[in-house]
Amino acid sequence: MASKRPKVDFSPEAILREIRKGKELFNSINSLKSNLSVKKVSELLRLRCKENDIDAASLLSLMFGFDMVSWVMATIQHVPRVFSRRKNSCAKIIFEIANKLCQEKHLSLPVVDEMVKYIEEFVPELNVLETQQTRFEDALSSLNGKDGVNYGGFIAPPVEDCMLRGTVLTSPNALSSCTLYTVNGPKPCTNLSLRCQGCKVSYGRSMTHYSSGNASYYPKEIIRKDNLVEVTNVVYMEKKLYRWIPSLINHCFVSFEDFSISYNEVYCEEIKNNFKSACDALEAGKKSSQNQIAGFSNDFINVDVLMDDGTPDVDVPMICDSADDIISGINIAS
Repeated sequence: MASKRPKVDFSPEAILREIRKGKELFNSINSLKSNLSVKKVSELLRLRCKENDIDAASLLSLMFGFDMVSWVMATIQHVPRVFSRRKNSCAKIIFEIANKLCQEKHLSLPVVDEMVKYIEEFVPELNVLETQQTRFEDALSSLNGKDGVNYGGFIAPPVEDCMLRGTVLTSPNALSSCTLYTVNGPKPCTNLSLRCQGCKVSYGRSMTHYSSGNASYYPKEIIRKDNLVEVTNVVYMEKKLYRWIPSLINHCFVSFEDFSISYNEVYCEEIKNNFKSACDALEAGKKSSQNQIAGFSNDFINVDVLMDDGTPDVDVPMICDSADDIISGINIAS
């Protein structure tokens, strides 16, 4: 026999009681917040210094807000502590940065200085910029390949609705793997394509493909916002990295064969970490499949790339994974 659901009182009196309870809770939180001060909380934490049941960072966030505390923590890590050897330099620098990032808070130098001393005393191990980012990247690397998904990055079309009909796009195709070359090394990524069930138009990262076989770039206002260049349907490059290539051509005597070797050498650890299974297979003497090892190779292609102003940047040598990756490139110049 199915258990009976508890009866819920929807009478006006019951609703008003719940509203009053909510207001009382909200008022008690505000009252607690207004009575807290860095000095009082610091004294409490010093008295209970041997106990680990108090989250010092959360208490500071309750007083000043999570966003502001995060920026101050990031600023502390940005400014070396030895700057404090010069009178008032460290506190003044941290205040100027934090005040710029949190202008709506109307900060003062004494308040920021108080926060800095609190953080350095009670949460010195909380490294927002380095430790958290390193842990995040390590977690992504360890998850790569799980259930057929690469966690290094997620590449998707820049639109959610059909540009012709305005209908919601669907994803009938399976997720695919791709490689994104960045200024911090290559990353294994997951690529999503969308499709309009009505007009049968497929939407990729850089282009739309029609059932007639034709394809077109997205409008200029969408292209300007994109931070990636699509080399092929399995190879992408950050514009930050791509801009080096035409600049080196214009101003330096660069062998791009050697440039690819340099890239692989500089980011050899990232390649080993992000493509561990492929590297292990290669070292074991097994034949690696296409596009597993993501280092730059000596193969060059010419690709039409729309830059920030929406104009084609033609005939720029592009380094890609292998000659086999060129089979479905976008607008490959002859």
